[in-house]
Amino acid sequence: MKQILLVCCTLLSPSLSAQLTGRLVTTGGEPVPAANVLLYRAADSSLVKAAVSAANGHFMLPAPSGRYLLQCSSTGFSTWQSAVLVLLDTLDVGLIILQTHSRQLSEVEISAAKPMFTQQPGGLTVQVQNSVLTRGSSALEVLGRMPGVLVDRRSNDLLLNNRSVMVMINGRLQRMPVSQLLTYLNGLRADDLEKIELLDTPPASYDAQGGGGLINLVLKKNRRPGLSGNLAVTAGYGKGEKAAVTGGLSYQTKKVDYYGNYSYNRNRSYNRFDVTGFHDIPIMRPHTYFEFESTARPLTEDHLLSLGADVRPAAGWALGASLQLSENRAGIVTSSRGDYLLPPDSALTVTTAARSFNRWRNAALSGYIERKWKEQALQVDVDYLRYGQHNPTSMYNAYLDRYGALVKMASDSLQAPQHRGMGATNIQIGVLAARYTRSWQQKYSLEAGVKVTYNQSNSRSSFRSLIDGVWTSRAVSSAYDMWEGIGAAYASFTAVLSPGTNVVLGGRYEYARGRVRSVKGAEKPVERRQGNFFPNLSIVHRNWSLTYAQRITRPSYNDLSSFVAYNDPVSVFTGNPRLKPGTSYQLKAAYNIHGYSFSASLHKERHPLVYSQTAYGADETLVHFSPQNMDYQQSATMQATLPFKPWSWWSMSYSIWGGIKQMRIRFTPAPVTKTYWPGNFNFSETFRPFPGSSVELSGWVSSRHYYGTIEVRPQVMINGGWRQELGENKGSLQLSVTDIFRLNRNNSLFGRITPEAYGLDSDVMIYPEHTVSILVKLTYSRSFGGGETKLRQGAGEERERVRRE
Repeated sequence: MKQILLVCCTLLSPSLSAQLTGRLVTTGGEPVPAANVLLYRAADSSLVKAAVSAANGHFMLPAPSGRYLLQCSSTGFSTWQSAVLVLLDTLDVGLIILQTHSRQLSEVEISAAKPMFTQQPGGLTVQVQNSVLTRGSSALEVLGRMPGVLVDRRSNDLLLNNRSVMVMINGRLQRMPVSQLLTYLNGLRADDLEKIELLDTPPASYDAQGGGGLINLVLKKNRRPGLSGNLAVTAGYGKGEKAAVTGGLSYQTKKVDYYGNYSYNRNRSYNRFDVTGFHDIPIMRPHTYFEFESTARPLTEDHLLSLGADVRPAAGWALGASLQLSENRAGIVTSSRGDYLLPPDSALTVTTAARSFNRWRNAALSGYIERKWKEQALQVDVDYLRYGQHNPTSMYNAYLDRYGALVKMASDSLQAPQHRGMGATNIQIGVLAARYTRSWQQKYSLEAGVKVTYNQSNSRSSFRSLIDGVWTSRAVSSAYDMWEGIGAAYASFTAVLSPGTNVVLGGRYEYARGRVRSVKGAEKPVERRQGNFFPNLSIVHRNWSLTYAQRITRPSYNDLSSFVAYNDPVSVFTGNPRLKPGTSYQLKAAYNIHGYSFSASLHKERHPLVYSQTAYGADETLVHFSPQNMDYQQSATMQATLPFKPWSWWSMSYSIWGGIKQMRIRFTPAPVTKTYWPGNFNFSETFRPFPGSSVELSGWVSSRHYYGTIEVRPQVMINGGWRQELGENKGSLQLSVTDIFRLNRNNSLFGRITPEAYGLDSDVMIYPEHTVSILVKLTYSRSFGGGETKLRQGAGEERERVRRE
């Protein structure tokens, strides 16, 4: 007990009697802002303090007196490392010059990596390469392990702290259907990731889309001259085979950089879900009890090719272009069985066999030109994106009575014995953006920009049923055309008031106009015009920061259309033309000390969007699942990130998030206000028993929470991994095991907090592949030449709001 009390007193009462200061500049004398400055204890290389350089390159690190090692790094520069520094009172190391191209200093060896979790004013930064489990995983798998992140396959949504977010790659918004985005991230190798930024209060320079904030995936870059590349090969097995290959080449010269990357991913998977409950549907009898089970065996194959070049024709000038081509194919065989007990004593069994094939072919062409002079810079980006989807489906139904005899249903309904569906979507997006930055007097900086986005798309879906031996088109077939334009302008001003204190004040204005119309003319076109101003404020004083941000969640394009998609003989998925944009407001205070980070947030969102909710539709004989607006949701939460290193061979990181949340819902038959206490806990334990060898045990736990009216029960996942370096320039081997104890089942409940439409009261249990079989992957990876492959992501700034039907 004394030892525990001693540790607690040490954490709560640190002695900060000294401080280390300095200033980071380039070889030309220009300041280096937003660089990572890390202070390590010389005795054991454990992290003591972390900071980010100010706009003028200045940094200050308060720390107890002692012997330390200082490390400074920034994108595009070689990492700078000091000799041993003796800190007694105040030590000014003066100017530190970061070199664009230089060899690592060999005099000092720092064995500790950057902390796994780092709290910044805009959100949490996660160094994913610190994890043994990263290599051989997909970006989606790594994302699902992040603190507060939930990949909800049931509703095709991505959540951060239980709120919908947008995804960026290298600061570029990915505007593609969420289901397609998840597929794309599943095909993107995590080996290419440098870090992940979970931005719940992003600055004004970022798009305002995403009520819950943004998730930014930062890819590795190579700035060393010459030829370099990497190769990784993964093989694995669960309920089916897994295979992945990714490789890249980069050739850097003084004035021209060429780069390319190709990845292939194959995954034969498995999932099952069971549903039990009651519903009131007119085509059946009131209060019908049902049991439903479905098994899917998907086979997915993903190809991704990226090519590009950057040119520096003269001092201060840079331009480049990139091309990205991808194809995602998924073939799914599904078998299901539903048993319905019809009061008073009848029974009906429905068996369904379905085959579907979903293919997306995408292309993104991007270009940029940049001019830098003195303390100013101007950059212009232009992008063109094109997406195409093809989705044929066939279904076979059989209806049996309680004795197993065939029952003939109404042949002119969705209960016909055979169905065929076809879906096709084509999307084109153009983006033009310009950004200007300027700094002066080494204390002030200005960033301003404009952006124009134009999108047009069309979606067609047909559904035919076999009626009396003739294939007949159904009313659920649909065809929609859509266009939308968004214009945005922003400005952000930064002032360094004193060493360690700066203020950022910014604002962004966006005007959006769009229209969705039915090609058949059966519905009135939906038109939207909306202008919004989004202020942003950040104050940083030494270890403290305070930020305020306002954001918006616009309904995705297809969500506003009245499409109808077949789900099963008694239910369909639909859009909702009545959706409103959701607006969110967040205030966050944070404190960082000795690598530990603490934050508290207040958040309110008006008209937040939630998907796959039960609501009455035009045809009340069928259950409709559609996106809906809640009245509001508001929360008060706290987060802590805690890194520890008890010994040189054992390091650990913990992240804890929780608080109180309240939501108000009125799209149900009976309005309801719900208050609850959500939370989650992430941990990572890394052991290095031998030189070049590391073992990791990591996982997460989430509490009960609510997604609209759907109650989601607590979840837990624990993963394990082992990595062995094979010696100089021989690569490494990694073994990973997902969900070691097979605990990560998804249990969702309908009708628990308020009566649902159609009297739906059900218990849904989803069993992913790793809960029914051991899922193991073995990866061999090797790099050669100057370093990791550089991959410049095409802008694609408008990829996320397109949502697949």
